[in-house]
Amino acid sequence: MVMHLFRFFRRSRVQNVPTHWEPGPLPLTSVKGGRRWREDIPYALPKDLQEKDRLHYQHYVFKTLLGGNYHAPLERVGDMLDVGCGPGYWMLEMARQFPQARICGLDTEFALPHGPVASNCRFVQGNILHGLPFAEESFDYTHQRLLVAALPAQAWPWEIKELLRVTRSGGWVELVEAGDGFSNPGPQTERFLGWVREALRARGIDPSAIAQIGRWLEEAGAHQVFFRTIPCPLGSWAGHEGELWGKDVFAGFHAVKGLVSAQLGIPLQEIELALAKVPQEWAKYHTSNNIYVAYGKK
Repeated sequence: MVMHLFRFFRRSRVQNVPTHWEPGPLPLTSVKGGRRWREDIPYALPKDLQEKDRLHYQHYVFKTLLGGNYHAPLERVGDMLDVGCGPGYWMLEMARQFPQARICGLDTEFALPHGPVASNCRFVQGNILHGLPFAEESFDYTHQRLLVAALPAQAWPWEIKELLRVTRSGGWVELVEAGDGFSNPGPQTERFLGWVREALRARGIDPSAIAQIGRWLEEAGAHQVFFRTIPCPLGSWAGHEGELWGKDVFAGFHAVKGLVSAQLGIPLQEIELALAKVPQEWAKYHTSNNIYVAYGKK
């Protein structure tokens, strides 16, 4: 299963092209389990080429599972912001879909996207935990996806207020997340999730809290808030979409195993033995994992 996933990654890799980029300070990094990690931010996933490939695949998975790149009722949009943009796959597709819009992506460091970059895209280096480096009411649409492994639980309510601050009156803020919402996990899946929860707690991260994004958006002052929980089956037993989602989540498990090993002192071999049984468990117990979508109007 893992080898098939990485064959997909290798096929998808194309020539990198420079883009507009506003740099920031050099990151503090380390190597755990052969992967590159940031030590100056809470982010609980690697920051390297292998993770960039996983994010490319993940973008395709989310677009397929959710039926598109956005859900808020967008009409005329002049300025968009993507917080935690990573390599920029979402914003590059939105640039083609909204060629008249100016799209800005923010992340803690720059990772060149695959392929040509639209002229209406701009990348800015920054840390949302230090506040967004933009004036109030700068964007018509502010988007954030999958920062569950990046933001401490106590920071979420404030961070969502920051998203609203930079959004114009009448504009939309949209959040898409997936976290600890597993149904029918098998014993090895639950064992691994227990390790992950413990490792993330050391960084102040609580993946179970992410189910509250709709409430947080309302409490931050958004109006017309829409919130939906989408249970997504894991594995080929559930058809094509289940296979896609299963590969993405399983790759995410492997991505975080180095942190789990280093944080908890568990040998990598023990973690890998548990992970080897996970796909079969998903098929046996019909495991699913929730995706959460919320958007609201300022």
